[in-house]
Amino acid sequence: MHTTLIRPADLTPHLADPRWVVVDCRFDLANPGDLWLHARNMPGAHVILRWNGPDDAGVLTRAASLAAWYSDGRGSTTVPVDVTERRFVRKIRGGGPGLVTYRNERTLDVHPRAETELNLTGV
Repeated sequence: MHTTLIRPADLTPHLADPRWVVVDCRFDLANPGDLWLHARNMPGAHVILRWNGPDDAGVLTRAASLAAWYSDGRGSTTVPVDVTERRFVRKIRGGGPGLVTYRNERTLDVHPRAETELNLTGV
């Protein structure tokens, strides 16, 4: 599992490779009010954004860009990324690792960006 700290907003996105511990990451690390991000309709990493304060569009956009980067849409100009609170994400019963269903999402169209392009500090 890979964890990254975004500064200066003190919000932490937790990334998990979808082939490994995505479900554990989502349920074990995220609080109900934290934000869950995933590229829409394509395989990719789930990103959990620990939400400690008011809506910071810049941090949310960077976290969405990271979700886009860790998806099959990495080579695209823009990728739609769904965002919802963790409380609205449910594991699909009998589904494989990382298969979830969710509701109450909004979709951001973002440019895929690697951590190095986003000025992220690794933890």
